[in-house]
Formats: sequence, C-alpha cells, structure tokens
Amino acid sequence: INAEYGGLMSEDTSIPFFKPLNEAPINFFELFNVTDKEGIQPENVASTTMQSASSICVKIVDNNTNSVVIIDPNKPDDVFTTKVAAVDSTIVHPTERLLALRANKWLQLVNPVERKVEKSVELANVVFWRWISTSTLGIITKDDVYHWDVFSGHNPVKVCDRVSQLSGTHIRDYKTSANYKWTSIIGVARKGDRIEGKIQLYSFERNISQPIEGHAPNFADLNGSTWFCYASVSADNSTATLNIIAVDGNEKHKKRTCELLMPIENDVPVSTHIGQNGIIFIITQFGYLHVIDLELTKYIALTSITEDTIFVSAPIHEGGFVGVTATGQVLKVELNYSKLGHYLVQLNDAELTDILQRRLHITLPAPEVPTNIALDDFQQPDKHTSISGAWSEVVNMRTALLDGDYSKSGVRKLYEKLNLHFPAGYSSKTASQVLVYLLDAHNQGTIIIKDAGLPTQVTSTKPNTSSHNNNQEEDLLKYDVSEISSPSISRTPTSLSQIPSFSQTPSLSQPNPAPPRPDNLAGYNPLMTNPPSNPSAPKIDISNDPWRITEELRQLYDGFFAKAQKDPHGYIEGTTARDMFSRSHLSIPILAKIWELSDQDRDGKLNKQEFFIAMHLINLARKNVEMPANASLLPQSFIESASGPTNVRTVINAEIKKFFDTNQSGGFLTGAFCKDLFLKSKLPALELGQIWGLSDADKDGLLNLEEFIVAVYFIQSRLKGKNVPQSNLSPEYTTLLTSPCFGPLDLIWK
Repeated sequence: INAEYGGLMSEDTSIPFFKPLNEAPINFFELFNVTDKEGIQPENVASTTMQSASSICVKIVDNNTNSVVIIDPNKPDDVFTTKVAAVDSTIVHPTERLLALRANKWLQLVNPVERKVEKSVELANVVFWRWISTSTLGIITKDDVYHWDVFSGHNPVKVCDRVSQLSGTHIRDYKTSANYKWTSIIGVARKGDRIEGKIQLYSFERNISQPIEGHAPNFADLNGSTWFCYASVSADNSTATLNIIAVDGNEKHKKRTCELLMPIENDVPVSTHIGQNGIIFIITQFGYLHVIDLELTKYIALTSITEDTIFVSAPIHEGGFVGVTATGQVLKVELNYSKLGHYLVQLNDAELTDILQRRLHITLPAPEVPTNIALDDFQQPDKHTSISGAWSEVVNMRTALLDGDYSKSGVRKLYEKLNLHFPAGYSSKTASQVLVYLLDAHNQGTIIIKDAGLPTQVTSTKPNTSSHNNNQEEDLLKYDVSEISSPSISRTPTSLSQIPSFSQTPSLSQPNPAPPRPDNLAGYNPLMTNPPSNPSAPKIDISNDPWRITEELRQLYDGFFAKAQKDPHGYIEGTTARDMFSRSHLSIPILAKIWELSDQDRDGKLNKQEFFIAMHLINLARKNVEMPANASLLPQSFIESASGPTNVRTVINAEIKKFFDTNQSGGFLTGAFCKDLFLKSKLPALELGQIWGLSDADKDGLLNLEEFIVAVYFIQSRLKGKNVPQSNLSPEYTTLLTSPCFGPLDLIWK
C-alpha cells in the first residue's frame, strides 16, 4: 500500500461540495478494528481480503503456524478462526463459510468447519483472484484471465488474454457487469511521483479487449442500460475526471463526464461502489469520499472519512460500502436518506433534487409558508376567474400533486395561475406539495384564501361518533386518542394458558415426566408467605399513557391495514400510505416527519408495525403532541405496543434455554432453587414475592420454562427501574410482555 500511495499534502476545503463529515448526507460508522480480535496483529492487516460486505478474511502467520480469521462486520462478535497450511492467499466465499486457498499452483475450496477439501485444481502463475458470483471465481494469471465455476466439476475456462499494458502493474481488482457480458481488470504502478492506472475492458459478446488509462473501474445498471464507470487522471496530476459510458442497453454509446474535485494534490481514486440506488461512492487513496449521482453525473457531496487508506472494501447492495483501512479500522458508509432531503434543499439544484426525489422517494422539508396571505394577492379583478379555476385544479389533482406527478413546467404554470411565486431551489414535487399545504391550511382555517372559490373550514379534533360509524377510515385520522382509549381490564390468570399469546403455544417443558407435586406446594411462594396486599404500593397504569397503542386502537389500525394490504405480513407502498395519511389534514412537514419516524428501515414502504406507528403518530400530532427529532427518541412503550402480541418463544435466547435445561428437574425449576437465584438480584424480598406471584401462574410452587421467562423479565424490569404489577396482568401488559422488541432476555444478575 505504501509503495503505491504517497504521503499527504495540504488540504483545500474551499472547493465546491466539500462538507465536514457531520454535515454530509451519509451515515458513517466505525464498526471495530480487526486488531481487536484475538490473534490478529497490526502486521496481519495487510493480508485482509473482502469478497462481500458481510465477510472479512484475515490471514495470520505466527511462528510458522498459519490460520485464517473470518469476521462478519454485521456481527463483529461472531469470529471464526481455523488453522490452514502455508498458503499464498485466502479469500472467503461471499455468503457461505467456505475458504478458497491458493498455494503455489494449487487452488482449493475448503469447508473449514468440516475440515474438508471440496474442490481442487491446478493453475500456474496466478496473481489475483476473487469471487465474481456465489459459484464462480475470476482468476488473473501472469498472461490470461480465467473463470472457474467451482461447483460444476469443470476446470477453469480461459476468458481472454491479458493486454500488454497491464505488464508491470499490481492487479488490484477484477469486476464484472451484472449480466456477465463485460469485465474489467485494474492494475496500478508507481511512475515517479505519479500513480498510473491501467484498465482492461473486455466484451464477451465481441471477444474484444480495450486498454484504458484510468482508476477504480466498475459497472452499474440503471434505466435499462449497463454503465461502465472509471476515473482518469491527467499526466500532471492536476485534474481528475469521472467517465461514465453506456456499454449496453437503451442508451448504448452515450457518455457522460464529471470533474472529480480533489482537495489534496496527487490524490487518486482507489475504488468505486455503485448501489442499486444509482449513487456512486468513490474512495480515494487519502481517505476522501466522492458521492455522485449516476443518472445526472452530478456531485452530491465530498467529504473526508479517514486519514488512512481504505485498501480493501466491498459494496452494500442498496448503496454504500464496508471497508478496512491500513490500520485495521472497519468502516461502514451509507447514504443518509432522512438527512439527504434537507441537504438537497441547501444544495439548491432543482434538477438533481427532482431526480433523487423521484428515484429514492426522498421526503423534502416544505419551505416556510406564510401564516396569512394578503388579500391583495387575490383581489385583482382580472385574476378572480383564473385563481378560482386554478385552486379547483389543486383540489381535483390533490393526489397527483402529493405524488409529484406534475411536470416542472406544469407546476410553474399552476403557480402563475394562482398568482404565487414559485419557491426557488425546490423541485417540482416539493412545489406541488406546497400547494397542497396551502389548501389544507385554508381548510383548517389557519390561512384564508379569498376569492378562490373555496369554502373556509376549520377541522375539529373531536371525534364525530355518527360519521365514525359510517366512515371509519376518514374519522380515525382525526380521532382524539384519549377518547378512544378504554380503562385497562385487569385479571388474575389462574393458568398461563389463559394469556392469549400462550394459548396456542405447545408446551416448552422437557419430555421427561414431571416429579410428583405435594399438595402442600399449592399456592406456595418461596419468597414470601402471602402475596403483597399493600393498597398504597405503586401499580402500573398504562391506560393513561398517550403513546401506548391500546387494543381498541390496534383493532382499528389493523382494519385499515387490511383494507390496503390483504397480506398481514405484506407492506403498504409509500404512495398508498400518503393518500391515506393526507386525509388527516396535517401539514406536509409534519407528515414528512411522521413518515421519517415510521419508515424505520428506509425502504419506502410500511410493514404492519411501521403502519401502526405512523397511524398513532398522526393521532398524537392532531393532539399537538410534539414529534421526536428522530426514531431513536420514540418512547419504548410506544414501539413495544406497536409490535403486537407475539409468541413468547421469540424472546428465548440460547443462554436462558441452556440455563433452564441445566437446572430443571422434570421440566421445572423448584421454588428453593428460584429463591436462591432471585435473591442474587438484590431486589427486596417483597418485590421478588410479587414477581413470583405473577410468574407462577398455576400456583404449583414450580416454574416451567415459560413461567421462568416471565419471572426473568420482571426482575430485569425492576433492575431497570420499571414498576411491576401488583397481582393482575392487563391484556395490554401481556402484549407488552410478549413483545419481541425486548429482544433476548439475559440473566445479567445471576
């Protein structure tokens, strides 16, 4: 690495599009350092390889002992280490725990778990190889290029010769297009103060290779075409250019270029990653990140993400990458969709904003809208008719305006008809939504549009019970949560099977027969003689929590979800959700915030839990409840109640099951054992007695696995400062208890 890339120069941060990392529209994560993993030393970092964003492979040579460490960046604690023979190179399969090993002229595919050689082949003079699919290895030798379909039983097949221009270069990467019709090889070599890049572009269909001077090549599919991208650097290192060429498809032979802005002299691109979102991420040798839109070949942002060289990286399918620096730091970089909307407004590029908003479904913040409109704007005699007709068009085309279906010229003409100034810097979609905002504000009475042919309506937040019965979908979005909530219904379960989430669950107890249960154990509480009866003790009251989704609201939300999506495990598309949510008459900025909070996986659609979150946020917004700044600030009780009842087995992790199996007798834990265990939590005996009374549902003085989980949960709750019910479990609390949002339980106090 150091031989290829030189030292740092002074940085010029005044160039256009340069932003500090915290201002750029990206998510940046420092996941971990590979040297933190057992056995990996700083000198081992240079042997790191990546074949996908879910696997990092590090080869270790220590006292003539060879081993390989495999790490999943998404599960950094899941580290797999295996010993191997002396090898020249190791790469891990992109999706399976299989190792490809290269030693001299031998290539082998090994199952390290079973210690078994799956495939083996002989091929001399290999200088580079990588997985180009889940079944095929691309292999570069001193003179040729091969593809080896590893699982077919065939030997490697020669694809083409290497071009002479690659001689004397260090091969850094090999790429193929998604349709496997095109390949590219990149080699680099130092020539004085300059890093030269040599590319070989090859067409399978034409069986022709073309040498190109450039760096960081890659392929991408967008709008029905296959695009080849690479960066070129001038001979004096003064300028760099991104070149994008359509090699296949609808726009074949079309070429676009974009100047690459380099804050530091002698910097060159190292790798390029292009996700299915059409966003190009170019990483340079000095740790700069160029974010560029493929469709328009326009800059989105430029920032510095590290002072070290990212010498190996792999793309994230949706867009972004995971990379490893020369010091072993593992970085993850993605586009921040929620931040991108505000960023684009500041960028003030209407064309780029329009393209990204349509392709990525970005929600832009609405511009400031005056709280009142001067009557003079609408009282000019010659404007009366056109204004009225134009506002009628807004009413009739409300959905199309919200979806941004109007062209920019169409929206501008509509603004002219309305005698309104078109907001500068906003896309046609956002400008369209501003008109809907004005219309909704007029309907709510917060602004008055005179002589526009529109009635002035002030929407009440109180429910209309008669219309609620006739048109439930319209009224729900205006409903006052406090008036739809009902008092919590409490009960004392006499059997654990009476709790709905358990009633359909097979027994989780062990198959060996239960021990005899003496009659004197009935109702036995090992931690206290009788359940607490202190009426002044704190009780859980969840009925007055406006954030909690009650069972009644769940049923209503579930009905609305079913109308839009018959599959309970399916999704509601963004356009459908917008149409439903717009009937709430909330402003566009508030609805945009609600969408940001509810679409938690940023996929532009809502599953049932996300839909419930959105519906309830709309209800709260209509009560003037302030929305949190981001999803992480949503109350935990809200997220839990939105998830709905779930089989309690979803929260059983391996540790709890193993602990129970180790200490059970006949499928039960004894009261004496539980007493000793629970007292180690250092909770007061009175509270532990409450917990025993809640968990021992059948009052037999023993705990089966399900009852033990209930007890563990309540002990954890108290250790976190949460209250515990006196002796009754309401249905809402049962829903809370069995929610998968709690994640795996853990005996942190044992």
